[in-house]
Amino acid sequence: MNSISRCKPLLGTYVRLTLTADAARETLLAMSVRAFARIQRVERLMSFHDPDSELSRLNRLAHRQPCPVSAETGAVLRQALRLSRASHGLFDISIAPALIRQGLLPAIDVDIDESANWRDLRVENGRVSFAKKMLIDLGGIAKGYAVDQAMSVLSDDIDAVSIRYAASGHEQTVEAPMRATAIASSASYYLNGKGAIIAPGQRQAADSPCVYSVFASNCMLADALTKIAFLSGGRHDLIRASGARLLCVDRRGRVRPH
Repeated sequence: MNSISRCKPLLGTYVRLTLTADAARETLLAMSVRAFARIQRVERLMSFHDPDSELSRLNRLAHRQPCPVSAETGAVLRQALRLSRASHGLFDISIAPALIRQGLLPAIDVDIDESANWRDLRVENGRVSFAKKMLIDLGGIAKGYAVDQAMSVLSDDIDAVSIRYAASGHEQTVEAPMRATAIASSASYYLNGKGAIIAPGQRQAADSPCVYSVFASNCMLADALTKIAFLSGGRHDLIRASGARLLCVDRRGRVRPH
């Protein structure tokens, strides 16, 4: 049994990949190279931090004219819009200005219409347009999509997962059985007072004492649903309607299924 661990700065965060298998280290290294290549492809397309990404081009130009996008970006945007409609706007990728004010995204010199929201985004025939001047950020869903892309070149035979939570100012983990193909978690304690999960109505950072982990058929869906779970206190019907399962871990490490 061999194991390798690699870490790279991607998608505005650090992506750590650990592979353990009954295989040669060279084989594991080759698998990690393929997995990182898939994640880097997503970054080139959907990173808010990269001024040359496809997403950045949309933020500069889509309010002027429809812009062609790749099949990957189009798929993520369509999923985001489906979840926005189904959650009545609780999930909204137009909250980038609020994240900029938090210092969590780089400032962009664009005159934003603060009334803009997900309803002003159009994805039609491989092109994207904005009805108003707006900024969108895919950090709440594209990271999950990137994991799906990486996992497509890896094994998905996972029996258990460790969920991180904060207790008395220290990070700890609690183990839970794997309940679906993919899992994602959202919490507010990692950010030193800066909230990356924005309540769309108030355009303010939200807070919660719990870590919300969603098990779903793919990580893109799980990633987005964790934001809906976080903002609704785990009470939104869309989670169950999506065939997903939800676990909440409080700051005492107690696991509460929903």
